[in-house]
Amino acid sequence: MKQSLSPIQEHGDVRRSGWCVRFWHCFQPWNPVESTAQKTASSLTSHIRIGILTRFAFVTLALVAMTVTLGRHIYGIQIEKHDDFVQEALALCRWSKIQTAQRGSIFDRKGYLLAGDVATSDVYVEAKRFSAHLDEVTRILARNLHLDETALRERLLETTNYEAPVILEEHASGGFVNSNGLCFVPGVKVTQNFNAEEGQPVSYRVTFHPYTLEETTRRQSIQQLTQIFQLRERVLKNKCEQAHARGREINVASKVPREDAARMMAELEEYWAGVEGGRSFQGVRTKDSWMRIYPLDCELANLLGYVNDVEGDYSSVCGLASEALPPEAQSIKVTISQGMTGIESLMDDFLRPTYGKFTYMHYRGGRPAEDGVNYQVRPENGADVYLTIEEPVQQILEEELAAACEKHDPDHAYAIMMEPSTGAILAVAQYPQFNPNDRGTFAPENTRNHFIAMSYEPGSIMKPVSLCAVLGSRQATLDTPIDCEKGVWKYCGIPLHDSHACGMLTFAEVIQQSSNIGTAKFAVNLGGEAMYRHLRQFGLGERTGLGFYPEGEAPTVFRREDRGRFAEYRHWDKLSITRFPIGQGLRVTPMQILQMWSALANRGVMMQPYIVDRVRHADGRLVCSVPTVKGRPISPEVAEQMTEALKLVTEKEGTGRRAAVPGFAVAGKTGTAQLWINADKEKGILGHYSTKEYFASFIGFVPADQPRFLLLVSIDNPKQGAHSGGAAAAPVFQRIAARTLEYMQVPGDAESAQKHTIGSAQR
Repeated sequence: MKQSLSPIQEHGDVRRSGWCVRFWHCFQPWNPVESTAQKTASSLTSHIRIGILTRFAFVTLALVAMTVTLGRHIYGIQIEKHDDFVQEALALCRWSKIQTAQRGSIFDRKGYLLAGDVATSDVYVEAKRFSAHLDEVTRILARNLHLDETALRERLLETTNYEAPVILEEHASGGFVNSNGLCFVPGVKVTQNFNAEEGQPVSYRVTFHPYTLEETTRRQSIQQLTQIFQLRERVLKNKCEQAHARGREINVASKVPREDAARMMAELEEYWAGVEGGRSFQGVRTKDSWMRIYPLDCELANLLGYVNDVEGDYSSVCGLASEALPPEAQSIKVTISQGMTGIESLMDDFLRPTYGKFTYMHYRGGRPAEDGVNYQVRPENGADVYLTIEEPVQQILEEELAAACEKHDPDHAYAIMMEPSTGAILAVAQYPQFNPNDRGTFAPENTRNHFIAMSYEPGSIMKPVSLCAVLGSRQATLDTPIDCEKGVWKYCGIPLHDSHACGMLTFAEVIQQSSNIGTAKFAVNLGGEAMYRHLRQFGLGERTGLGFYPEGEAPTVFRREDRGRFAEYRHWDKLSITRFPIGQGLRVTPMQILQMWSALANRGVMMQPYIVDRVRHADGRLVCSVPTVKGRPISPEVAEQMTEALKLVTEKEGTGRRAAVPGFAVAGKTGTAQLWINADKEKGILGHYSTKEYFASFIGFVPADQPRFLLLVSIDNPKQGAHSGGAAAAPVFQRIAARTLEYMQVPGDAESAQKHTIGSAQR
């Protein structure tokens, strides 16, 4: 019989054993005092101990694995997904709001308001919230908003019957739609989602309109849709009930004065408190807005322009980086005024306000937390723009031009005044006009700035600019004679006519009598290339760049200004040298003519025209335009000589004698250009110069030797009365100049007054 081993013989001394043996004996301690029989009876076999240890190890490993898994999961929630859960939590207790700001105002040079914003409110109504009290609420709304009660009630009643659709799938594939026959399920509407770039349908939007169906048909459609979209019937019915309860909000009035909106809301709350026991009224809300007003109505309207309300994402409309905003703010839709024409468009980046964006924390009931407001963007009003316009002078131009238009019935008319020493535009009037406060007058023909957007053949007002080249070349002086051929002169076999027959005239008399032949002959003697270079120095064929010229910053100019038309020298034909100097065959805008003449009035220095005097930002920073020299196309001596010749135009024998201002020397020039009639093959009309349609102009500066202003008056195709520049435009110039000199308190010249008195007596 095999002798059993004691625990010491089997395992050795426990105290000298390793940790594994000691761990083993934790399940069955060994007591050396016990007898061998007791030890043998009380000890576990190795097989049992291994089983116990295995089970213990399995349980331990399972607990460790569970602990590690739980720890990893908690780490993922607390650390890795922390930001995501924070955003979800904030979405429940944080609201984002937009705080509107005011668009900048437009003033004249001295601070007279030309365009500004008035605080208003937009009214939105969700009629389903008060359908039981529709009649009384409609009466309150109509009375305060000055709306027709019957028409308003019909609109609101229509919204109470509105059923919001149930959205089943936003982006379903074409195969899914066709295979399930969704287009044939009653109440289901399938619309295409197009690719914006390619214009191709990329997916389909599936919506369900349950309450347009009878109850039996609706039940059948719901059962069919639950199978197609694998929904529980109860879930789809709940969606239908929620859609049925959802109201439709409409805008019933915009740009309502805020005091009227506040009175309306107070009246609604008072009525609701009486019928609903003090509950807060819901279903009508107001939203702050601004309305652009123009105090002068039609006056200066074309230059000022108008604005339209545009809607877009907050970040894009306000010009902010979307990544700098919280997610709930990036998709907020806002409405903001955008300049469409005129100064409103030119200076839109300055005038446009920055809408404020802030978030605030709220409690469960919606009550804001005391210290939970956080601004992402501070609201900031737009900058105020001050024009170079002087409103009293503008009013003079408007009144006199309106009287001329009533008398002559032209297609267009212009009166533009510039300060020749700086290039600042003092006043701009044009016909036709529009009223920016009345959208019914917004015809495209009326809203354009024609004085920079349309070009014409200038006619004889071009002659002084051209003949400066002859004086500058020293080929002639004011006393140089030339034969004007008794009114008809042939060049290259083509006749050139004068409006009245003249014989020998001096250079100065050619200007005084506005002789086409005399001007053309002097130009031919000078040469075509020299004349071309000379006219190019005046900026012919180039935009004037009218706008805002701040010191040290890039200018802001009108983008839609016409260049006019002036052919390159290589494209000149044999007649060009005789036609371009007299204002035929080329086209200029009224602003280009004014710019060229500024050199004659400013001792040979041509100034850059500008219309914005200064900009005052919301923080008080002031940025001013700086007068800029654009060129020196002629010398001071030539300018002085030409001024002496132009004075003769308004004297007794001159074509512009009706432009003479008593007590002042006026240097100016008449212009009567025949309008070009385009060819029309269908009507059998060849291109030709009209003998019935004219572009009449007068341009001049006063006082001639020290000009305070340069004024251009142009009348396009006068249909009644006189059509020449001396008869139609010169009298308008005279009235505007006389009233403006009186307003500016410019002292008269005794010598000029005496000449005028003598001339009047002789006439």
